[in-house]
Amino acid sequence: MPKEKDSTYQKEPINKVYDYCRKKYTSSQEVVPCFEETESNLSQAGLNKTMIKMLELKQKMTVCDFGAGCGLTANTFAKFGCKVTAYDPKAKSLMIAKKYAKKLSVSVDY
Repeated sequence: MPKEKDSTYQKEPINKVYDYCRKKYTSSQEVVPCFEETESNLSQAGLNKTMIKMLELKQKMTVCDFGAGCGLTANTFAKFGCKVTAYDPKAKSLMIAKKYAKKLSVSVDY
């Protein structure tokens, strides 16, 4: 992986970018219910990676994440090099998503 100051990992496969981002959220590969005392769960890592791979994303694509929860998927897309807009009805989940976007040095329009 590139140095932390780099905002995207455009030379890495999306699944490796996801693994990097997930480690910033949690060390667990399993479902994490009510992540950081929100109403949002972090899904099982294997399921997320399968879904992300099926999307066949390319860098610089524009992506919208509806039901973004705590932002793991949206922040992964941004770290990969996509332009991302994300929505969630829960204010606390969006607060957590923004916190992790900052930790990951990515820009997502929440």
